Amino acid sequence: MTDRFYTGIGSRKTPKNILDHMSFIALFLDKRNYTLRSGGAPGADQAFGGGSLHKDIYTTKDVPDWAMKMVQKYIPKDLKVPFEKFAPHTKLLLARNMMQVLGYEGNAKSDFIVYWAPICDINSVEIGGTGYAVRCAIDYGIPTYNLNKSNELKDFISFLRTV
Repeated sequence: MTDRFYTGIGSRKTPKNILDHMSFIALFLDKRNYTLRSGGAPGADQAFGGGSLHKDIYTTKDVPDWAMKMVQKYIPKDLKVPFEKFAPHTKLLLARNMMQVLGYEGNAKSDFIVYWAPICDINSVEIGGTGYAVRCAIDYGIPTYNLNKSNELKDFISFLRTV
């Protein structure tokens, strides 16, 4: 395919009309030789995945050590439970978010992240698992677009006109 990747993720509670848009976005980007990186979870992940033929879906199988170590850097500031106390499967789910942003080996950044999440502090637990990927992307200088924020939606639409 190509070396052009984007991360398409978001809340399991993404509204239906946004899920439809996500599938269209994936199809649009597919035709422009982008490969989707996502996780396959119900909601946003599946909507992006349903619109794309070119995709890397990261699951909790074969999560590399670098991702398990890195995810600990992106724990929300208001989380009361230490990472060590997380259930093993939860740790794997969060660690795979690092692969969605940086690829399986951790050395191939996505070009951008498009997602839907509640409007809240990006460093809060309120944003959920999506926040781990978004915080990682911001740390790596990767553009992020929350389709739930009108200014970011507008910026994303402008960006799509250039691809």
